Amino acid sequence: MYLNTRHLLCAIEVAETGTVVQAANNVHLTQSAVTQGLLALEQQLHVQLFERSNQGMRLTQAGELFLRRGKRAFAQLKEAAQWWFAPQSSVHESWVRNLTWKQLCAFSMVCQSGSYSAAARRLQLTQPTLHRTLKDFQELCQAPLFYRSPAGVDIPWRTRQLSRYVGLFFAEINQGIDEVQALQSTRAGRLAIGCLPLAQTKIVPAAILALLQQYPLADISVVDGPYEEQLQALLHGQLDMLVGALRFPLPHSEITQVTLFMDELSLVARAGHPLLSSTSLSVADLQHYPWVAPRKNTPARDVFERVFSEEGLPLPEDIIECGSMVVSRGILMASDRLSLLPSRQVEVELQSATLAQLDFELCNTQRAIGYALRRNWQPTQVQAAFLRLLEQQVAS
Repeated sequence: MYLNTRHLLCAIEVAETGTVVQAANNVHLTQSAVTQGLLALEQQLHVQLFERSNQGMRLTQAGELFLRRGKRAFAQLKEAAQWWFAPQSSVHESWVRNLTWKQLCAFSMVCQSGSYSAAARRLQLTQPTLHRTLKDFQELCQAPLFYRSPAGVDIPWRTRQLSRYVGLFFAEINQGIDEVQALQSTRAGRLAIGCLPLAQTKIVPAAILALLQQYPLADISVVDGPYEEQLQALLHGQLDMLVGALRFPLPHSEITQVTLFMDELSLVARAGHPLLSSTSLSVADLQHYPWVAPRKNTPARDVFERVFSEEGLPLPEDIIECGSMVVSRGILMASDRLSLLPSRQVEVELQSATLAQLDFELCNTQRAIGYALRRNWQPTQVQAAFLRLLEQQVAS
């Protein structure tokens, strides 16, 4: 849905002042322009935001829900302006006031796709139109945003940081739309979950199915992939939460984490593995076997490396680094490789005797499993319900 940012600003000003007259003065528009903007916004949202009377403009329930989100959305852009320009700059208010929805969409899409042509296709714009829109936005920003490169578009660090604020602007607006639609019972809302390996097997699927019993129309998407990619998606507002093994120390100051339970790793191999008959395994025995090891820079990898370093031994020479539980299980079942896997994650394979747990005591292998959220994030009704159900699944 393409909204008009100026109409949004008008609605927020009317909500705060209670009158069209004062709002028009604050946004430097005529009263008729503000009135027309409010009507256009209500038509796009298919909802009445204000009750009009001789005493002024009063918010409806839908108006309170949506414009609360709108105010939070523009707070992100104001923070972006303070960060992008000098703190004492006089540009802040005019920059926010002159931004258009089309400019923000074009900028955000190029940052996401890393390509002008891909961004134009996804926005259903011609490339000349996209470039003109980006040029206008760049002029407002008073600095270059992108550079051409052989691979497509080179996106500097400052530009990526700016795109995070823009992504959070859109996330807040989308949450506002969801809350209004839920109020009208036209749609339950959206939920975007970043899912790390352990959460994929039981916790998240069970919570999703329970959520759909309460909200059959909920629009749910589950994304997996490397932690670093999912963390960036969370920070940019593309994900609502990240479920799985938590990171310590916190990977970013804008992230908060909630622990659901502590999980332990087990030494796992295929059923019938030669080491299953051994009653006195040593780390040296494990060091001579090939492994399927966790990916680097993960909590499980830290445990794997510590097993050998504490005995003064180098890592095994034959290692397949793998972050996919499906692939790891497949490799283990078809070879004599060993792996450190969460007990909860392979309980089905252990019960069916396709995999087996070796008799080897591992020390200090506990990892905190839970979810990460953006600091100061406010969930919609559906998103809050999912978090409650997630905690219920762990407790059951």
